[in-house]
Amino acid sequence: MTRFSLNLALMASLVSGCSEHASIGEFPPEMAAPTATNTTPPAAPIHGLKGEYFASLDWTGTPVAVRVDPLLNLTWALGMPVLGLGETFSARWTGEVEVPFDDTYTILASCDDTCPLSIGGNVLFGETGEGSSTTATLTKGRHRIEARLSNLAGTASISYAWSSPALPKEIIASVRLFPAP
Repeated sequence: MTRFSLNLALMASLVSGCSEHASIGEFPPEMAAPTATNTTPPAAPIHGLKGEYFASLDWTGTPVAVRVDPLLNLTWALGMPVLGLGETFSARWTGEVEVPFDDTYTILASCDDTCPLSIGGNVLFGETGEGSSTTATLTKGRHRIEARLSNLAGTASISYAWSSPALPKEIIASVRLFPAP
């Protein structure tokens, strides 16, 4: 008897005891057949902001690279966040930030060289640099966020932190950031 014949005989003996459900694709009554709603797990949300990197200082032209950066706490010692950029570049991050609760927040910016920031269409920082801070009254929920960086030369960095009477100072966490499409 060949190997194929043995496998076929084994399969026939296994199926013979299940004749009432022997057709392909048929499920026993006690089992629900898979449906489109219960066979595919939900996609996990992507956290971070959409980052666009430009070879110009003013966020113009076609981006050299586009990616999702998990949070805005970045430092590049050589000033080159992606291949194809020199030390002089600009970057823009867009998406939504999820504010945990209604409160007055202190927002701190740290960057080299400039890092404008807006949340919910309100400009919080214009052309600013190392160690700037401001306060803003924010409401719970998701708000549009746009952060920018321009780097003239050398080390490039950007970081945003927030705090409130109910929230200790922290870098805005990745789980609170959602990239623009």
